[in-house]
Amino acid sequence: MGMLEIGGLIFLALVGGIAAKMFLDIQQKEYTDDRMRQTFAAQSKGMEDDSASSEFSEYQESVLEHIDGRINDGFPILGEKIVHAGYRIKAFQWCGMIFLITLVVAILPIFFLQSTFGIWAIVFSVVLFILVPAIAYFILNMHIGQRVSIFDEQFGVGLDVMSASMKAGGTFMSSIRFVAEGSEAPLSNEMGLLSTELGLGTDMNTALDRFRQRLPSKNLLIFVIAIKVANQTGASLAPILTTLSQVIVERFRLQGLINIAISENMVGICILAAFPWLIIPLLAFAWPEAYVEFFKWNLGAIPIGKAIGFIAFCWYCFGVFVMYKTVKAIDT
Repeated sequence: MGMLEIGGLIFLALVGGIAAKMFLDIQQKEYTDDRMRQTFAAQSKGMEDDSASSEFSEYQESVLEHIDGRINDGFPILGEKIVHAGYRIKAFQWCGMIFLITLVVAILPIFFLQSTFGIWAIVFSVVLFILVPAIAYFILNMHIGQRVSIFDEQFGVGLDVMSASMKAGGTFMSSIRFVAEGSEAPLSNEMGLLSTELGLGTDMNTALDRFRQRLPSKNLLIFVIAIKVANQTGASLAPILTTLSQVIVERFRLQGLINIAISENMVGICILAAFPWLIIPLLAFAWPEAYVEFFKWNLGAIPIGKAIGFIAFCWYCFGVFVMYKTVKAIDT
Protein backbone atom coordinates (compact mmCIF):
# COMPACT_ATOMS: atom_id res chain seq x y z
CA MET A 1 0.00 0.00 0.00
CA GLY A 2 2.83 2.36 0.76
CA MET A 3 4.46 1.79 -2.63
CA LEU A 4 1.12 2.40 -4.35
CA GLU A 5 0.88 5.75 -2.61
CA ILE A 6 4.40 6.62 -3.76
CA GLY A 7 3.38 5.75 -7.32
CA GLY A 8 0.27 7.90 -6.97
CA LEU A 9 2.33 10.86 -5.77
CA ILE A 10 4.79 10.44 -8.64
CA PHE A 11 1.90 10.25 -11.11
CA LEU A 12 0.32 13.38 -9.63
CA ALA A 13 3.67 15.15 -9.76
CA LEU A 14 4.09 14.30 -13.46
CA VAL A 15 0.58 15.37 -14.43
CA GLY A 16 0.75 18.49 -12.27
CA GLY A 17 4.17 19.44 -13.64
CA ILE A 18 3.03 19.05 -17.25
CA ALA A 19 -0.16 21.05 -16.64
CA ALA A 20 1.73 23.75 -14.72
CA LYS A 21 4.32 24.05 -17.52
CA MET A 22 1.63 24.53 -20.19
CA PHE A 23 -0.25 27.02 -18.01
CA LEU A 24 2.89 29.01 -17.21
CA ASP A 25 3.92 29.14 -20.88
CA ILE A 26 0.52 30.56 -21.86
CA GLN A 27 0.53 32.96 -18.91
CA GLN A 28 4.06 34.14 -19.66
CA LYS A 29 3.25 34.77 -23.32
CA GLU A 30 0.11 36.74 -22.46
CA TYR A 31 1.95 38.71 -19.77
CA THR A 32 4.80 39.61 -22.12
CA ASP A 33 2.43 40.61 -24.91
CA ASP A 34 0.38 42.77 -22.54
CA ARG A 35 3.47 44.49 -21.19
CA MET A 36 4.76 45.28 -24.66
CA ARG A 37 1.34 46.42 -25.89
CA GLN A 38 1.06 48.79 -22.94
CA THR A 39 4.55 50.10 -23.65
CA PHE A 40 3.66 51.04 -27.22
CA ALA A 41 -0.07 51.73 -26.80
CA ALA A 42 0.31 55.49 -27.03
CA GLN A 43 2.29 55.25 -30.26
CA SER A 44 0.01 52.74 -31.95
CA LYS A 45 -3.26 54.49 -31.04
CA GLY A 46 -5.28 55.56 -34.02
CA MET A 47 -3.24 53.73 -36.61
CA GLU A 48 -5.87 51.27 -37.76
CA ASP A 49 -6.83 51.73 -41.38
CA ASP A 50 -10.62 51.71 -41.79
CA SER A 51 -10.59 52.82 -45.43
CA ALA A 52 -10.61 49.30 -46.89
CA SER A 53 -13.76 48.42 -48.79
CA SER A 54 -15.81 45.33 -48.03
CA GLU A 55 -14.75 43.76 -51.34
CA PHE A 56 -11.09 44.24 -50.53
CA SER A 57 -11.67 42.85 -47.03
CA GLU A 58 -13.27 39.72 -48.49
CA TYR A 59 -10.41 39.29 -50.95
CA GLN A 60 -7.83 39.81 -48.20
CA GLU A 61 -9.60 37.31 -45.95
CA SER A 62 -9.57 34.69 -48.72
CA VAL A 63 -5.86 35.30 -49.29
CA LEU A 64 -5.07 34.93 -45.59
CA GLU A 65 -7.19 31.78 -45.30
CA HIS A 66 -5.31 30.27 -48.24
CA ILE A 67 -1.93 31.14 -46.71
CA ASP A 68 -2.97 29.85 -43.29
CA GLY A 69 -4.23 26.62 -44.82
CA ARG A 70 -0.89 26.05 -46.55
CA ILE A 71 1.06 26.81 -43.37
CA ASN A 72 -1.10 25.02 -40.79
CA ASP A 73 -1.75 21.92 -42.89
CA GLY A 74 -5.17 21.44 -41.32
CA PHE A 75 -3.89 21.83 -37.74
CA PRO A 76 -4.48 25.50 -36.79
CA ILE A 77 -2.08 25.66 -33.83
CA LEU A 78 0.05 22.54 -33.99
CA GLY A 79 0.66 22.84 -37.74
CA GLU A 80 2.09 26.32 -37.34
CA LYS A 81 4.27 25.20 -34.45
CA ILE A 82 5.70 22.38 -36.57
CA VAL A 83 6.50 24.81 -39.39
CA HIS A 84 8.21 27.28 -37.05
CA ALA A 85 10.12 24.48 -35.33
CA GLY A 86 11.79 23.79 -38.69
CA TYR A 87 10.45 20.26 -39.10
CA ARG A 88 10.30 19.07 -42.70
CA ILE A 89 7.24 16.96 -42.00
CA LYS A 90 3.52 17.56 -42.22
CA ALA A 91 1.47 18.03 -39.07
CA PHE A 92 -0.61 14.90 -39.75
CA GLN A 93 2.52 12.80 -40.16
CA TRP A 94 4.05 14.23 -36.98
CA CYS A 95 0.89 13.49 -34.97
CA GLY A 96 0.68 9.96 -36.38
CA MET A 97 4.33 9.31 -35.61
CA ILE A 98 4.00 10.56 -32.00
CA PHE A 99 0.82 8.50 -31.52
CA LEU A 100 2.52 5.31 -32.73
CA ILE A 101 5.59 5.89 -30.58
CA THR A 102 3.38 6.58 -27.55
CA LEU A 103 1.32 3.46 -28.19
CA VAL A 104 4.37 1.21 -28.54
CA VAL A 105 6.19 2.67 -25.53
CA ALA A 106 3.07 2.50 -23.34
CA ILE A 107 2.18 -1.10 -24.28
CA LEU A 108 5.66 -2.60 -23.86
CA PRO A 109 5.67 -2.50 -20.01
CA ILE A 110 2.36 -4.40 -19.91
CA PHE A 111 3.79 -7.26 -21.98
CA PHE A 112 7.21 -7.50 -20.35
CA LEU A 113 6.72 -6.25 -16.78
CA GLN A 114 3.20 -7.20 -15.74
CA SER A 115 4.10 -10.74 -14.74
CA THR A 116 6.80 -9.40 -12.40
CA PHE A 117 5.41 -6.09 -11.13
CA GLY A 118 1.67 -6.63 -11.53
CA ILE A 119 -0.37 -3.43 -11.24
CA TRP A 120 2.80 -1.33 -11.27
CA ALA A 121 3.34 -2.21 -14.92
CA ILE A 122 -0.10 -0.80 -15.76
CA VAL A 123 0.56 2.35 -13.72
CA PHE A 124 3.89 2.77 -15.48
CA SER A 125 2.19 2.35 -18.88
CA VAL A 126 -0.38 5.04 -18.04
CA VAL A 127 2.40 7.39 -16.94
CA LEU A 128 4.26 6.76 -20.20
CA PHE A 129 1.08 7.29 -22.23
CA ILE A 130 0.83 10.80 -20.76
CA LEU A 131 4.54 11.52 -20.57
CA VAL A 132 5.64 10.66 -24.13
CA PRO A 133 3.32 13.16 -25.92
CA ALA A 134 4.19 15.78 -23.29
CA ILE A 135 7.91 15.25 -23.96
CA ALA A 136 7.28 15.47 -27.72
CA TYR A 137 5.37 18.73 -27.27
CA PHE A 138 8.13 20.05 -25.00
CA ILE A 139 10.78 19.21 -27.61
CA LEU A 140 8.65 20.94 -30.27
CA ASN A 141 8.48 24.12 -28.19
CA MET A 142 12.19 23.85 -27.42
CA HIS A 143 13.00 23.76 -31.14
CA ILE A 144 10.72 26.76 -31.70
CA GLY A 145 12.60 28.63 -28.98
CA GLN A 146 15.92 27.74 -30.60
CA ARG A 147 14.72 28.98 -34.00
CA VAL A 148 13.37 32.19 -32.44
CA SER A 149 16.78 32.74 -30.87
CA ILE A 150 18.41 32.24 -34.28
CA PHE A 151 15.83 34.58 -35.82
CA ASP A 152 16.60 37.30 -33.25
CA GLU A 153 20.30 36.92 -33.99
CA GLN A 154 19.66 37.28 -37.73
CA PHE A 155 16.99 39.95 -37.42
CA GLY A 156 19.33 42.78 -36.45
CA VAL A 157 21.57 42.07 -39.45
CA GLY A 158 18.49 41.75 -41.67
CA LEU A 159 17.28 45.19 -40.62
CA ASP A 160 20.70 46.62 -41.45
CA VAL A 161 20.42 45.08 -44.91
CA MET A 162 16.91 46.50 -45.33
CA SER A 163 18.13 49.94 -44.28
CA ALA A 164 21.02 49.81 -46.78
CA SER A 165 18.67 48.66 -49.53
CA MET A 166 16.26 51.53 -48.89
CA LYS A 167 19.09 54.07 -48.72
CA ALA A 168 20.16 52.80 -52.15
CA GLY A 169 16.70 53.62 -53.54
CA GLY A 170 14.78 50.41 -52.92
CA THR A 171 11.25 50.24 -51.57
CA PHE A 172 10.13 48.60 -48.35
CA MET A 173 8.72 45.66 -50.32
CA SER A 174 11.87 45.18 -52.37
CA SER A 175 14.07 45.36 -49.25
CA ILE A 176 11.98 42.63 -47.56
CA ARG A 177 12.26 40.48 -50.67
CA PHE A 178 16.01 41.12 -50.82
CA VAL A 179 16.45 39.93 -47.22
CA ALA A 180 14.23 36.89 -47.87
CA GLU A 181 16.30 35.86 -50.91
CA GLY A 182 19.72 36.63 -49.47
CA SER A 183 19.50 35.35 -45.89
CA GLU A 184 19.30 31.93 -44.25
CA ALA A 185 16.44 30.21 -42.47
CA PRO A 186 14.51 31.04 -40.36
CA LEU A 187 14.79 34.74 -41.29
CA SER A 188 14.46 33.96 -45.01
CA ASN A 189 11.30 31.91 -44.44
CA GLU A 190 9.57 34.52 -42.30
CA MET A 191 10.54 37.45 -44.51
CA GLY A 192 9.50 35.46 -47.57
CA LEU A 193 6.08 34.82 -46.06
CA LEU A 194 5.71 38.52 -45.17
CA SER A 195 6.69 39.47 -48.73
CA THR A 196 4.17 36.98 -50.14
CA GLU A 197 1.33 38.36 -48.04
CA LEU A 198 2.12 41.94 -49.02
CA GLY A 199 2.55 40.96 -52.66
CA LEU A 200 -0.88 39.28 -52.72
CA GLY A 201 -2.56 42.49 -51.56
CA THR A 202 -2.68 42.19 -47.78
CA ASP A 203 -2.59 45.64 -46.18
CA MET A 204 0.54 46.62 -44.30
CA ASN A 205 -0.95 46.66 -40.79
CA THR A 206 -2.53 43.21 -41.12
CA ALA A 207 0.61 41.66 -42.63
CA LEU A 208 2.81 43.14 -39.89
CA ASP A 209 0.45 42.00 -37.12
CA ARG A 210 0.39 38.47 -38.52
CA PHE A 211 4.18 38.54 -38.79
CA ARG A 212 4.41 39.36 -35.08
CA GLN A 213 1.86 36.73 -34.08
CA ARG A 214 3.62 33.94 -35.97
CA LEU A 215 6.84 34.14 -33.97
CA PRO A 216 7.12 34.58 -30.17
CA SER A 217 9.98 37.07 -30.60
CA LYS A 218 10.01 40.07 -28.30
CA ASN A 219 11.77 42.15 -30.96
CA LEU A 220 9.00 41.82 -33.53
CA LEU A 221 6.50 44.06 -31.72
CA ILE A 222 9.09 46.84 -31.60
CA PHE A 223 9.66 46.42 -35.35
CA VAL A 224 5.93 46.36 -36.13
CA ILE A 225 5.13 49.46 -34.07
CA ALA A 226 8.09 51.34 -35.55
CA ILE A 227 6.92 50.63 -39.11
CA LYS A 228 3.35 51.63 -38.26
CA VAL A 229 4.51 54.87 -36.67
CA ALA A 230 6.70 55.65 -39.69
CA ASN A 231 3.83 54.98 -42.09
CA GLN A 232 1.49 57.17 -40.08
CA THR A 233 3.89 60.09 -39.69
CA GLY A 234 5.62 59.82 -43.06
CA ALA A 235 9.07 59.41 -41.47
CA SER A 236 11.95 57.87 -43.40
CA LEU A 237 12.22 54.15 -42.73
CA ALA A 238 15.94 53.72 -43.44
CA PRO A 239 17.30 55.49 -40.31
CA ILE A 240 14.57 53.91 -38.20
CA LEU A 241 15.62 50.44 -39.34
CA THR A 242 19.27 51.25 -38.60
CA THR A 243 18.40 52.31 -35.05
CA LEU A 244 16.20 49.24 -34.59
CA SER A 245 19.04 47.03 -35.76
CA GLN A 246 21.36 48.45 -33.11
CA VAL A 247 18.70 48.09 -30.40
CA ILE A 248 17.89 44.48 -31.35
CA VAL A 249 21.55 43.44 -31.51
CA GLU A 250 22.12 44.91 -28.03
CA ARG A 251 18.95 43.25 -26.73
CA PHE A 252 20.14 39.92 -28.11
CA ARG A 253 23.47 40.30 -26.32
CA LEU A 254 21.78 41.15 -23.01
CA GLN A 255 19.28 38.33 -23.48
CA GLY A 256 22.18 35.91 -23.71
CA LEU A 257 23.44 37.05 -20.30
CA ILE A 258 19.93 36.75 -18.87
CA ASN A 259 19.55 33.23 -20.29
CA ILE A 260 22.81 32.18 -18.63
CA ALA A 261 21.58 33.44 -15.25
CA ILE A 262 18.21 31.71 -15.72
CA SER A 263 19.85 28.42 -16.74
CA GLU A 264 22.11 28.41 -13.69
CA ASN A 265 19.15 28.96 -11.36
CA MET A 266 17.01 26.40 -13.21
CA VAL A 267 19.66 23.76 -12.60
CA GLY A 268 19.47 24.54 -8.89
CA ILE A 269 15.67 24.28 -8.96
CA CYS A 270 15.83 20.90 -10.73
CA ILE A 271 18.30 19.56 -8.17
CA LEU A 272 16.16 20.73 -5.25
CA ALA A 273 12.95 19.46 -6.87
CA ALA A 274 14.42 16.02 -7.61
CA PHE A 275 16.00 15.55 -4.18
CA PRO A 276 12.81 14.43 -2.32
CA TRP A 277 11.96 11.90 -5.06
CA LEU A 278 15.40 10.34 -4.61
CA ILE A 279 15.33 10.28 -0.82
CA ILE A 280 11.74 9.12 -0.20
CA PRO A 281 11.99 5.85 -2.20
CA LEU A 282 15.32 5.04 -0.56
CA LEU A 283 13.84 5.57 2.90
CA ALA A 284 10.75 3.55 1.98
CA PHE A 285 12.86 0.60 0.83
CA ALA A 286 15.34 0.86 3.71
CA TRP A 287 12.72 1.21 6.46
CA PRO A 288 9.34 0.08 5.09
CA GLU A 289 7.81 -0.55 8.52
CA ALA A 290 8.21 3.04 9.66
CA TYR A 291 6.93 4.33 6.34
CA VAL A 292 3.80 2.14 6.42
CA GLU A 293 3.15 2.93 10.07
CA PHE A 294 3.40 6.66 9.38
CA PHE A 295 0.72 6.50 6.67
CA LYS A 296 -1.45 4.30 8.91
CA TRP A 297 -1.22 6.82 11.74
CA ASN A 298 -4.81 7.80 12.54
CA LEU A 299 -6.35 9.98 15.22
CA GLY A 300 -9.82 8.58 15.51
CA ALA A 301 -11.36 8.91 12.05
CA ILE A 302 -8.72 11.42 10.90
CA PRO A 303 -5.79 9.91 8.92
CA ILE A 304 -3.06 12.12 10.34
CA GLY A 305 -0.22 10.47 8.43
CA LYS A 306 -1.87 10.76 5.03
CA ALA A 307 -2.96 14.32 5.78
CA ILE A 308 0.61 15.32 6.67
CA GLY A 309 1.91 13.61 3.52
CA PHE A 310 -0.64 15.44 1.36
CA ILE A 311 0.14 18.81 2.97
CA ALA A 312 3.88 18.21 2.49
CA PHE A 313 3.31 17.36 -1.17
CA CYS A 314 1.24 20.54 -1.72
CA TRP A 315 3.88 22.61 0.06
CA TYR A 316 6.57 21.03 -2.12
CA CYS A 317 4.63 21.91 -5.30
CA PHE A 318 4.06 25.46 -4.06
CA GLY A 319 7.77 25.88 -3.26
CA VAL A 320 8.83 24.66 -6.72
CA PHE A 321 6.29 27.02 -8.30
CA VAL A 322 7.56 30.01 -6.31
CA MET A 323 11.19 29.24 -7.17
CA TYR A 324 10.30 28.86 -10.86
CA LYS A 325 8.38 32.15 -10.99
CA THR A 326 11.19 33.93 -9.13
CA VAL A 327 13.77 32.76 -11.64
CA LYS A 328 11.57 33.51 -14.66
CA ALA A 329 11.00 37.03 -13.31
CA ILE A 330 14.61 37.75 -14.27
CA ASP A 331 13.55 37.62 -17.92
CA THR A 332 10.79 40.21 -17.53
